[in-house]
Amino acid sequence: MNLKKNIISLFDDRTAGSSSLLNKLNKIMREDMGRTEYLSLIIAEGRKRFIDFSIVLNYLDEIEATLGDKDALTRTIDFYDDYENKVNENIFANGNEYFLKSSKILTLSNSFTIANFLTRLIKVNNKLEVIVTESRPRNEGRILTKNLIKHGIPVEFITDFSCASYLPLIDAVITGADKILSTGNIVNKTGSRNLAILCMYYNKPFYVITSNNKKSKDSEYIPEDRNPEEVWRYRDNKLKVRNYYFEEIERGLITEVITD
Repeated sequence: MNLKKNIISLFDDRTAGSSSLLNKLNKIMREDMGRTEYLSLIIAEGRKRFIDFSIVLNYLDEIEATLGDKDALTRTIDFYDDYENKVNENIFANGNEYFLKSSKILTLSNSFTIANFLTRLIKVNNKLEVIVTESRPRNEGRILTKNLIKHGIPVEFITDFSCASYLPLIDAVITGADKILSTGNIVNKTGSRNLAILCMYYNKPFYVITSNNKKSKDSEYIPEDRNPEEVWRYRDNKLKVRNYYFEEIERGLITEVITD
């Protein structure tokens, strides 16, 4: 049995955040919910492809548990149709007070949760400006930037390693999370840990904004080396190009984890 183009395209997506991937995956599951064997194939392959995304892995577990019960499967998929709106409303309610007086917030990469939070925040804090780092090598920061601009939020777009120059000028750093480890540490896009360390140096708050279902039973994170050609296609037998997408950020570096 072969996978369809839509799920292959989702598996190959290297720029979307984990919540966005979940939303797209749920729509695909709905399209094929009458094909139990095919859904099982998606689940098996999805566990390999989304190993860094706890929210997706937890979702796949829920879907698998209901495969033998059509009504239960339908309820699960229906629940996730509006899941993001419900979760993001709660996240914003729990965290907006931290940023009502903020004029400059810095973030990185592309996160559906962060975009949703900031587009809600601009409605109650019209002086808000956001600084977004490019987030190499796939430049996901460009996706977030376009999204924020579309919602009327002023954005400064900067290179990853110019962050230190901007830290003295901001009120806070916010990031999402792709996984919350059992230790309380989080896993997020590479560059997040640098920002957390810079915040400690400059005495700035570092907030993580994420949903509770990104919690994992894992106590440690082992970085996965991705395609080196995304960083540099140059080859030499004395050259090793590394491409880590995600990294672990210690709980002690985090001011607050804001969840639903």
